[in-house]
Amino acid sequence: NSYSANFAAPLTRAAGGEGYWKDIGVAWWHSDPWWEKTDMGWNVVPWGFRELLLYIHRTYRPPGGIVVTENGCAWESDESVELDERHGALRPRKATRTRCRAEWKLRKKLEADLQETFDDPKRVKFLRAHLCAVHAARAGGADIRGYFAWSFMDNFEWAYGYTKRFGIVRVDYATQRRTVKSSGRFLSEVIAARGFEAPEADEQFEGAVF
Repeated sequence: NSYSANFAAPLTRAAGGEGYWKDIGVAWWHSDPWWEKTDMGWNVVPWGFRELLLYIHRTYRPPGGIVVTENGCAWESDESVELDERHGALRPRKATRTRCRAEWKLRKKLEADLQETFDDPKRVKFLRAHLCAVHAARAGGADIRGYFAWSFMDNFEWAYGYTKRFGIVRVDYATQRRTVKSSGRFLSEVIAARGFEAPEADEQFEGAVF
């Protein structure tokens, strides 16, 4: 799983915390002020993802190759933020037992929903850049055999509840309606075309590069 990156430095004093935070062995909360950040406050560093993949390959040589099981971001548009600020927008509708008496009506509604697209340009930019990082790592010799974007739909995000959206499909929690985001359309096109155009220089993320 990979979502972000930081610069690491040798510890100058004993690490605090327990578990991972105590065992990590480095001070890694160092970032470039020019790096963009997601809604989680995480740095967006696509080249860091590339270097991680190359490091894993060179260090461990996994016999089954590398499979990226999670890569994505919570990074919503202003429209999405405004919608979530509505009263009750983040309170899921309670599950009820219903019986569809007119299946054709439901099918027609679902087909109409699938024609709509909810715009999330920041996530499209993030995914495009990180897929470029995967391509670059493969070109550098990394044996990468799979990539999964996180996540298919907006979901309950631990301590953040429903306030952080990672999905490529938007969930209207109050109505349970699903709408494919432009990031979902982008990935669909990448799969169908078996490729995509890399971003131009002025479309890439800013900040220090290793």
